Amino acid sequence: AHSGGDGDGDGTGALTVHKMCSCKDGIDHMEWSPDSAFVLCAMYKRQEVAIWAVDAASTWTARISEGVVAGLVHARWAPDSRHVLTVADFQLHCSVWSLTSKTVYYIKHPKFASAGLAFSRDGRYMAILTRESCRDFCSVYATASWELVSKWAVAMDDARDIAWAPDASVIAVRGDPLSYVLQCYAPDGKRLHELKAYEHALGIKTMAWAPSGHFLAVGSFDARCRVLNHLTWRAVATFEAPAAVDGRRVNFFREVLDNGGDLAVFGKA
Repeated sequence: AHSGGDGDGDGTGALTVHKMCSCKDGIDHMEWSPDSAFVLCAMYKRQEVAIWAVDAASTWTARISEGVVAGLVHARWAPDSRHVLTVADFQLHCSVWSLTSKTVYYIKHPKFASAGLAFSRDGRYMAILTRESCRDFCSVYATASWELVSKWAVAMDDARDIAWAPDASVIAVRGDPLSYVLQCYAPDGKRLHELKAYEHALGIKTMAWAPSGHFLAVGSFDARCRVLNHLTWRAVATFEAPAAVDGRRVNFFREVLDNGGDLAVFGKA
């Protein structure tokens, strides 16, 4: 749908149907392509993915099927908007489908359906966690040809997720929540640093790179966020997020609706 018309004076505009497409079964997941030209609709029970062009005048469509044997548990776009990644049931393989050449590439034994996969900011490389022979590996692929660039064994018992640095120079790997383990690797597999902030307690919950790539924020179950410097890998700041917030330096806000009920005004409580 898109906004059209002059609206009714409230600034919202009128919504009209731009294009309507129908799928063969219930839609479990829907996702826009990064260039906003296509819409992906995944039907996991049917093991199919339907793709539609957003242009109202276009009749182009595509259908991807993993087959009854393999099954389908996840589907997502690649950054170039011309490839679709699907993961088979039981993480048997990750399939990379090309919408232009109609070819498919297979990556065996991805460890997770949706986690453990990340693209570099420029979209040139993809890193994915795989599980082989009871060991975790990190593989880096060049998205231009989907050829394997590097592959190495991750030096931890249970890797859970990865994150590219914005300049694609570092891949951060975090371990399972039962222990605090964070490792940073170069794309060729060289280990740059390992962080273990504490032991015998729940570990890392999430992590995120700063847009500049100079800092890595690591959130853990001890209600702290540690900000690491990308050169020294030391914590330059530690922020606490306690369950109960008090103190005079903290501003609390409440949402107040005006009489019309359609505008939100924020004021200090």
